[in-house]
Formats: sequence, C-alpha cells, structure tokens
Amino acid sequence: MHSFVSTPSLENLADLPPTDVLQQEIIEHLEAALNSFREVAAALPAFEPRPAPN
Repeated sequence: MHSFVSTPSLENLADLPPTDVLQQEIIEHLEAALNSFREVAAALPAFEPRPAPN
C-alpha cells in the first residue's frame, strides 16, 4: 500500500490522533494561514489598474 505520509512515525494509522482532533488541527492551521494572508494583503498597496492604451 502506498502512503502519502512521509513521516515514518505517522505511517501507522494507529499512531494518528482521532479524526476529530485532526480535523480541528487542520481547521486551526487553515484559519491561521488565512489570517496571515489577510495581514499581508492589508499591508500591500492598493491595486490601481492602468488605463487601456488608445
């Protein structure tokens, strides 16, 4: 069986936390990443499109 998990200690499914814990951790990581992106986006200058050439 092919495993996409590259960390040897996590190859055994019995070693993984319960699915509800994994789901919550994934949600927390995604929310943190989204908040970081929002901070970066807010710090960027506003986009001003150039006028179309005549």
